[in-house]
Amino acid sequence: MDTNIYSQIREYVSSVLTVISTGIIALYNQKKIPERMSSHGHFATEYSKLSREINSELLLRDHGENVYSNIGEFAKVIKSKMDNLSDNELDIPDKVYKILHKKQSSGKNKTYQVDESSIGFKTLSNNDGHIV
Repeated sequence: MDTNIYSQIREYVSSVLTVISTGIIALYNQKKIPERMSSHGHFATEYSKLSREINSELLLRDHGENVYSNIGEFAKVIKSKMDNLSDNELDIPDKVYKILHKKQSSGKNKTYQVDESSIGFKTLSNNDGHIV
């Protein structure tokens, strides 16, 4: 008789775990978590490439060599790439921004500001905000 009770309990626990795992899998698929993870990785790589391109251009300019004919052309290319990335990237929920802001305010994540005077060039723009 005891084995019959243990068998029923085992079936009950197995059924409950199956329902829970099915719910988790359904939620996982509904939220498109794998696609979001893949997109996040893609955009992180693209922003990293953009950062390296900016750093290498600034380094080359410091040594008197140019990839672009002038800094205005470079700024237009970078702005275009940034616009393209920001138009296609995933939306970040407001609660994530609040958490990041709170961490930055408390000093857990250090932020650095670039002294633009040390870069060695200025970007000129006309009245409507377009780079000249």
